[in-house]
Formats: sequence, structure tokens, C-alpha cells
Amino acid sequence: MSEAQRRKVFGDAGRKAIEDGANIYSVVNARKAMAEVEMFGRTVQVTYAGTGSRKKKRPPRLMPEEIYRQAETREQAIRLLYKHGYLR
Repeated sequence: MSEAQRRKVFGDAGRKAIEDGANIYSVVNARKAMAEVEMFGRTVQVTYAGTGSRKKKRPPRLMPEEIYRQAETREQAIRLLYKHGYLR
């Protein structure tokens, strides 16, 4: 898949997350349950995919777009990708 095709299919942040080692299925599935919510005093992009069953709900996960928006360094982005379940 060319870089242009990857960017079209996954978006810039999704492509970057996959290149940084994120699980491709986590990135793709995150888009299925994407929402914008008020967090940290502003609107952020989150996903409810992979947050558990009805009985055991976890807070929403940040989308790769939001992770790269908040991270100041690549190392910080990697930590956030791991924390939000894109890296194992």
C-alpha cells in the first residue's frame, strides 16, 4: 500500500500510529465508535470501541488524532498509544 493510500484509508494520525507500532485493527475499529466529548476543558476526539462490556465500562479512549495533538514528543505519543490500548 502506498503512503497516499494509507493516508486515505487510515487518515494522517491513524497512519502515523500504525507506523509507530499500533495495532491496525485497534486503529480501524476506533473509528467505528468515535465521538467528540468535553474533557480537559475542551472538546476532544475519543472512541468507545474496546472499552469493555456493558457490565464493566471503562472511560473512553483517546483517538490517535487526539494523542498526536496532545503529545509533544514521539516518546510521549508512544506512551499515550500504549496507555489507550493501541500498542500492546
